[in-house]
Amino acid sequence: MSAIQGEYEFTLPVCGKKLFWKPLSVQKALDIPAANRHPESQHLIGTSLLIARIVKFENQPGAPAMSEWGSWDEFDLEAFGEEVSKVEEARKAMFRKERMGSQPRAALRKQMEDAHALMTRLSAALKHLDEAITAEELASPLK
Repeated sequence: MSAIQGEYEFTLPVCGKKLFWKPLSVQKALDIPAANRHPESQHLIGTSLLIARIVKFENQPGAPAMSEWGSWDEFDLEAFGEEVSKVEEARKAMFRKERMGSQPRAALRKQMEDAHALMTRLSAALKHLDEAITAEELASPLK
């Protein structure tokens, strides 16, 4: 993953398609839940927030249409969500301003946020390891 002018590159692991994404603006982060406030469309909020981050898909500007991302393998969407979570947690930690100098509570909160970012990364790594082991077990002949 490399940042290009605030954009991040990601390749979907199953279909192999490449996309560029960037964090949401505050306005988009507010507009999407507002547009999906009715009960029949609330299940789309999480996926819509994720897809709205895409700024370029398969060398075409903008996010893919619902017909395109709706046909992705479930693992592609999950892997993209994990990547976004990991990068945004690291970004928060990197850009966080020091809070109130030497106050113990501020220092504790900073340490808690850093620990949370590290745990998110560790959890993603362990999940990928478990999936690799499962895939290897499924690929090996029965004994």
